[in-house]
Amino acid sequence: MPTLTPPSGDNSFLMLTFGVSNPNAEAVQLEQLQARLRGGGGSAATIREVRLILDLDGDAQLDTGEPVLSTLAAIPASGMLEFVLSQPLRVAPDARERFLIIADIQ
Repeated sequence: MPTLTPPSGDNSFLMLTFGVSNPNAEAVQLEQLQARLRGGGGSAATIREVRLILDLDGDAQLDTGEPVLSTLAAIPASGMLEFVLSQPLRVAPDARERFLIIADIQ
């Protein structure tokens, strides 16, 4: 897999898009999401902030008005991103929510 190098100074570098589905008959609440960064040759040191964003229209792009659910000021040496949502997110029965992880690069 090729290595993707973000441009320096990019304040909206899209790192990851993903979805969460609720196959249950009842709503569920998301309170925390985790993702682990691997590889990158130390590139995490150039990231100054990482945001978890709800992709309201599901287009896998950051759009004006899409809410920031959680922000990390730094990436730990372990590479584990642990997003604790400021407010739990309700996922309705048989629904799917889409997310973006956006980085601000130094």
